[in-house]
Amino acid sequence: MLSAWVRIFRGEPDLALEHVARAFRLSPLDPLMSSMHAAAAYAHFLAGRYDVARSTAEKTAMIGHPDFLLANCILAASSSLTGRLEQAQRGVARALECKPDLRISNLREVMPFRRTEDVARLRRGPSQGRAAGVIAHLGSTWFNLSPTASNIDSKKIAVSSFRRPRGLSAVS
Repeated sequence: MLSAWVRIFRGEPDLALEHVARAFRLSPLDPLMSSMHAAAAYAHFLAGRYDVARSTAEKTAMIGHPDFLLANCILAASSSLTGRLEQAQRGVARALECKPDLRISNLREVMPFRRTEDVARLRRGPSQGRAAGVIAHLGSTWFNLSPTASNIDSKKIAVSSFRRPRGLSAVS
């Protein structure tokens, strides 16, 4: 599953979807199914399939993990681009509940995209979608994205981005 996230952060959404599909086939009852759905949502988002990304991100909450940060971030951005303002606001609110200090200055710590255009695509969600009221309401929080912030530490790729759903312990 980590390979799918690496492909997403490298800007290879179609290859990431292949990796997610393989993970679904190999482990259909995986306790980290929410990570699989979130990875699929990001891949669809980066491929420009915003409605599919939104519905896929919703599945993460439906399978019992409404506090998964990455899923809430992509739910907010894709909902905004598909004109679902209330859902975008809920996604932002949940993301900020998960990580109250989530700002543009630390967004790449959570989502270390390698390509600037992927960061710009995420920015476009709230700023150019029909949910422009989200930006006015949130002020300087999550959506004040600076596409020029391109320094990322490639050693911090996906591992630090995952938030283990409550009730799951680490496997030794």
